[in-house]
Amino acid sequence: MKKWISLFLAVLVIFTACLPAFAATDVGGFAYPTVYIRGRVAYLYNHVGTEQESELYDIYDNKVFSPEVPDIKAYAIEQAKVLLPKFAKALLTQNYEPWASEFSCILAPIYRDFVLDQNGNPRNGSGAKTNWDALTDKADANGTYPIRNYDDLDELFYDFLWDWRCSPLDVADSLRAFIDRVLAVTGKKKVNLVSRCEGSCVAMAYLYKYGNDNKIANNVLLGSSANGVGYASGLFSGKFRLDADALNRYIGRNFATGSDKSFGDDLVADEVIRTYLRESLCLLAKSHSMDLLEKLLLRLINKVGPMVYPGLLMSSYGTCPGYWAMVRDEDYEDAKALAGLNDNPEWANFVKKIDEYHGQVQKRAGKILKTQQEKGVPSAVLVKYGAETMPIVTAANEISDGTTLVKDASFGAVTAKIDHPFDDAYVAAAVKAGKGDLISPDRMINASTCALPQSTWFIKYLSHDNWGSVLVDIFGEFIRSDGKLTVGQKGFERFEVFQPKTGTAVKMTEENANSQSDYYAKDLFGAFRRWLSALQALLKSLPKILFKR
Repeated sequence: MKKWISLFLAVLVIFTACLPAFAATDVGGFAYPTVYIRGRVAYLYNHVGTEQESELYDIYDNKVFSPEVPDIKAYAIEQAKVLLPKFAKALLTQNYEPWASEFSCILAPIYRDFVLDQNGNPRNGSGAKTNWDALTDKADANGTYPIRNYDDLDELFYDFLWDWRCSPLDVADSLRAFIDRVLAVTGKKKVNLVSRCEGSCVAMAYLYKYGNDNKIANNVLLGSSANGVGYASGLFSGKFRLDADALNRYIGRNFATGSDKSFGDDLVADEVIRTYLRESLCLLAKSHSMDLLEKLLLRLINKVGPMVYPGLLMSSYGTCPGYWAMVRDEDYEDAKALAGLNDNPEWANFVKKIDEYHGQVQKRAGKILKTQQEKGVPSAVLVKYGAETMPIVTAANEISDGTTLVKDASFGAVTAKIDHPFDDAYVAAAVKAGKGDLISPDRMINASTCALPQSTWFIKYLSHDNWGSVLVDIFGEFIRSDGKLTVGQKGFERFEVFQPKTGTAVKMTEENANSQSDYYAKDLFGAFRRWLSALQALLKSLPKILFKR
C-alpha cells in the first residue's frame, strides 16, 4: 500500500509541477485593478453625445460612413469608369498629370468627416464613446480582481476606449484622467496597465508623460506597435516591393484551409479549386515568373507615386497622428517627405505633434521601459510571430505576427530574415559569449539585445489578430508575482510554440520549432510538386465540379 501511495504522490507532484506549461483557465485575482488599452478597435462617431450623433467608422467592417458617398462600392465603380480611360491614355502619352490630379482627390469625399484638422485634432465633435460613468468596483469578495481567459478582458478589466486617430500623447492625458477615475472607484492607489497593438503607443506615451505619478503597479505590452507596424510603415513611406518569395509565403499561408489567417474560404468555396489556384500562384511566384511584372509595376509606382500620394494620404489616414505613431524610425523621415509635410507651414503644428511622439517616445521606448523598471514599474513584453505580412513592402521578409515586426514588438531583438535563419557561426559566437539560451531554437531571434530580455516572451505561430488565453497565462502570472516573474520560471519559457488545436503553448525545441511551416513550398521543386498534386486532384474532381447542382 505504501508503494502505491508513494507512486500516487510522485505522479501528483510531477503533474502539478507541469501545470504552467498547459493553458490555465484561471490565473487568480490581482491585487490591483487593471486598465486595458485596446488597439484600433473602438467605433467612432460624429457629434458624440449630442442629438446629431451618427456613426462615423465601423472598425470591424473597416467602413467609413460619409453622407457624400453613401455607397462606396458604387462610387468606386463610377470613378473607375472615368479614371481608367484617362490612365490608359496617360500610359500611352506618358503624361500622367491630368489623371493624377483627379486620382489624388478620390478619397477626399469618402473621408470628409473622418479626417483630422491640420493641428491633428478631431472635427465635428467626433471620437469614441467613453464608459467612465459606468465604472464600478469589479473586485471579488476577497478584494482581488479576477481574470480567467482572454475573452474576459473587456468585462473584468477597466476597458479604456479611445480615439485611435489621435496622437498617443493627447490620448495619454485622457488615460491619466481615466486611471484617476478607476482609483477613485476602487479605492486603490495603483493600477496594472495592459495594452495591445496601437494601445501600446498610448501606454508608452503615458509612461513618458506621467511615469513619475507612481500609479502603475505593472505594465504589460501585447503585440506592441509602439515602435511601428511593418506594412503600415512601408505604405506611408512608399517603400514598395513585390518580392516573389514573400508573395509565395503570403499566398501559401493565407490561402490555405486551416491556416491561422485563411481567407481562401471566402473567395473560392470549393477547396479543390482553391488549392489549385493557391499552388498555381505559388508556383508562378517561386519560379520568378512575375519578376517582369514586378519591375514594371514598381517603375510605374515610383513615377506616379509622388504625383498622387500626398493627396491620397493627407485626405485620409495621413491626417491621423495615431497612424504616424506606427511609422517605424527607419521610414519616418521618408514618409514625411513623401506626404509633403516637410517645410509646409500649413501642417507645421501637425508635424510638431507627430515629431514629439516619434522623437520622445518611439525612439526612446527601450530607455523608457528600463527607467520605469528601475523605478519599480516592471514590464512584461509578449511578442508573437510566424504569420506573413503583406508582400508589397520591403519589410515582408522580416519575421512578424503579420502586423508588427518582432524586432519592433520586442524593443530591440535581432532577427533573421524569413527562411534564412542564423548560421552555425552566429550561433556558436552567441554560445561562446554565454548567450546561447537567448537564441531561439529556430535560429530566428537573438533576444540578448531586447530592452528587457528577462521579461520578454516570444510565442511562435500566433498571429497579430489571434490573442488567445495563452497570453493571459503568462502575463497573469507576471502581474500576480508583482512583476517578479522572469523567463523560464513557472514553466513559461522565453521561446514557445503555439498549439492551435489545444490553444496552448509549449517550450520551443529544435524538433517542434518549425512544426507548422508547411503552408508554402520553400523551393521551386517543392512548389512544382505541390502544384502537380493540386492539378491531379482538380482533374479527378472536375466531373463533380462541372456537373454539380
